[in-house]
Amino acid sequence: MKLLQDPRQRGLVAAALVALLALVAVAPFLLFGAQRHLSAYEDGAEDASHLKDELGLTGATVKAVVSTPTLLSDVKDPSRTLLLVLGAERRYDASEADAVAAFLRAGGSVILADEGGFATAIAQDAGFAFDSSRVLDSSNHRGDPRLVVTNSTLDGRSYRLLLNAPTALVPLPDRVGAYDVLAASSAGSSFPQGSYRDVNGNGEIDRADPAGPFPLLVRTHLGAGTLVLVSDTGLFMNQQVDLPDYENAAYVRALATGLVGNGGTILVDESRHAPAAPLAPFDDAARALGRATSGGLVTYALLALLLVATVVGVLLTRATQDWSHHAHSADHEVPAPEAVRPDLDRAQRLARRRISEKHNIPLEQVAAMTAGQLLAVCGDRLLADAAAGTLRADPSPIFKLYAAEAPP
Repeated sequence: MKLLQDPRQRGLVAAALVALLALVAVAPFLLFGAQRHLSAYEDGAEDASHLKDELGLTGATVKAVVSTPTLLSDVKDPSRTLLLVLGAERRYDASEADAVAAFLRAGGSVILADEGGFATAIAQDAGFAFDSSRVLDSSNHRGDPRLVVTNSTLDGRSYRLLLNAPTALVPLPDRVGAYDVLAASSAGSSFPQGSYRDVNGNGEIDRADPAGPFPLLVRTHLGAGTLVLVSDTGLFMNQQVDLPDYENAAYVRALATGLVGNGGTILVDESRHAPAAPLAPFDDAARALGRATSGGLVTYALLALLLVATVVGVLLTRATQDWSHHAHSADHEVPAPEAVRPDLDRAQRLARRRISEKHNIPLEQVAAMTAGQLLAVCGDRLLADAAAGTLRADPSPIFKLYAAEAPP
């Protein structure tokens, strides 16, 4: 393409392509809102931004993990760090679950709230599983058995909590160790009092439903770390933490304070939320980049690779000269700068000598004449330009002329 022959035009095309690629990368984030549930950075009724503000009152620094939990390997002081997982909407793969388990064994703390079983890989490391059915309770909010009311005691203080359709935490007999039940559903003396697992999923207490109580919040340990399992994400929702008759926000703040202490760090795992469909490729790329840069050695290796690639790219780039400022005609002018044509001086000497000899004009007078004066004398534009030193065309005809007129 003729357009790409000009270096300036190629630069403009390259800049346009870079701008287009940047627009394509950013457009999904501008055009499609994130379809998240329980995000600590959104203000919807089912998000957890109010709770994030409450956690800020603990004196801890609240940050977000947006790519992958494998970055937990970079945490400098796990014993003063709390990972908060609210409503996992996609599963932890093996490497991510191993990273969380390693963080716990190193002394970190984790609060894990799950309902759909996407965080089962982590819970199983501690000997628990999330039941697939929901817990219904006669101790409830406004007569709805799915809105379970329970109590939990921390440091001698009792907190009244409201859960929204919780599941039950099931100990795995062959794997579970010592644990504390922080909150449980109610126990009843006769049907339909107490709590029941809604095995048929009709939202009503039936005689066939297994009776409770069931553990709803459990504190256990993995290595040197502490894991708190929460059977309901509703404990953290904006629409529930602000209810005046319940103390969800104060309870989670007290729980976090006891785990991380004043001045620690609370990491909110935002990577477990499902992105909108158009964002999925970008989200997967962010997770892959997070994995590639986790761990000190891998990070430095990646930076070294980028540096080597940059050096190789510079060395392989051939330097070119910009000739776009030369305005060559399409007739007898040659497309080359004067520096590569040293024969112009010789052509000037020959042209002056020919005009001097043919028209009987002293050579010194010919050298002092302008191109226009010389043209008026000899009538030959090529000869006049060569004698005046203004020639921009091929001087070879002058040499041929002298060769033809030279005596044998």
